[in-house]
Amino acid sequence: MFGFGKKNSIDNPDDLKKLMKKEGKNFPNAVKAMADNGNIICQELMATVVLNRMNQAPNLETKRKIHTDFIRYATPVAKSGNSDMQFNLGLSYSKTLDSDEDYIDQDGLNRLREARYWMREAADQGKQAALDSFHSLDKLIFNIETRLEDEDEDEDEDFTILDQLKLASEHVKFSKTMEELHPRDFGDVKGVIQDIGLERASQLYAHIVRQKIKNRKDRLQFILEELDGASQGIEKSKAFVRNSGIPASKYSGAIDRSYPAVDGLDGPQQFLRMASMRLMSNQELMVDFTLSVVRRIMDDHGL
Repeated sequence: MFGFGKKNSIDNPDDLKKLMKKEGKNFPNAVKAMADNGNIICQELMATVVLNRMNQAPNLETKRKIHTDFIRYATPVAKSGNSDMQFNLGLSYSKTLDSDEDYIDQDGLNRLREARYWMREAADQGKQAALDSFHSLDKLIFNIETRLEDEDEDEDEDFTILDQLKLASEHVKFSKTMEELHPRDFGDVKGVIQDIGLERASQLYAHIVRQKIKNRKDRLQFILEELDGASQGIEKSKAFVRNSGIPASKYSGAIDRSYPAVDGLDGPQQFLRMASMRLMSNQELMVDFTLSVVRRIMDDHGL
């Protein structure tokens, strides 16, 4: 449409300057077109522009409408590993909450979960502000989840529609990963980690754990038992538990209160134990792997 071939591709900020000089007043339209076509540099610029508009929006309704455009441009940039955009994306979800409401509904809780996810992604790359925000969001979400669980304690513990959608989405990723690993057996945990990295490997094994958990009650019990065990482990495990936002009164002694659906021979706990034991020759990797899987199951539960 704008006549940009390989010679005129936008691969860095300097290319944007050349595009601006070439397009003149049509520069905004040219950038938007290239962003919509998947150019990551143009998407980053569009996300920045849209975020400024969102921050200046006069009311929440307008802010949320603009936020939809921001998500569209910012998400691929954040997924590419841009920690600043990950941080801004996380912050943007928090800004779309209604601060005048005393009660956070399911929609608000989902926005907080998205904010926490992106803050954690940015924190994993060493962004301190994101780490601080992640901890604050973690505690807030835990308090909200606790309240909702108290309100629903008389209802059954079956998985919600959101849980089921999550399981379906993760199964698609699981299938693609298994195709990529073929013919390697997922029982070769160390080999799998070497092939696809720790994060993707923990995603794969977390999905297998999910399939062994039958309901929300069992999932919470699994999480509490893992925290109970980690609290008695090495310093990295203890730090994980301290930063979980879950008080000791919740998980302390959980292992002693276990039952077959959680720690039986075909239960999620035994599967994770067996997988982790394959990494005994590398104690640090074993701990990182186990905590990464547990972290994903905690995310499922909104913790």
